[in-house]
Amino acid sequence: MENVIEFREWGPLGTNGLPLKRRKGETYQAFLNALRSLGYTVEDRVLCAADYGDPTSRKRLFIRARKGNRKITWPEPTHSPRGEATLFGSPSQCPPAAF
Repeated sequence: MENVIEFREWGPLGTNGLPLKRRKGETYQAFLNALRSLGYTVEDRVLCAADYGDPTSRKRLFIRARKGNRKITWPEPTHSPRGEATLFGSPSQCPPAAF
């Protein structure tokens, strides 16, 4: 599942229709717990699209859930801002957002 990063902060609203700061994140945690109650292993991460070759620096929340004993796997970044070498090789440089 993909969503905005702020989804992690979702919680109940007060009588004025605004989020209750002291209960920040409760609705999000309830959502994850509902998935877990159905037998899913759940992980979430914030990933930057540019790290995977998309010409934008947008960060998004990704939630992965799976049943069974297999581990949840996440993709390795294929790009970096300057294409600098890492322990795992030299990824491509991130494409510019404007051409």
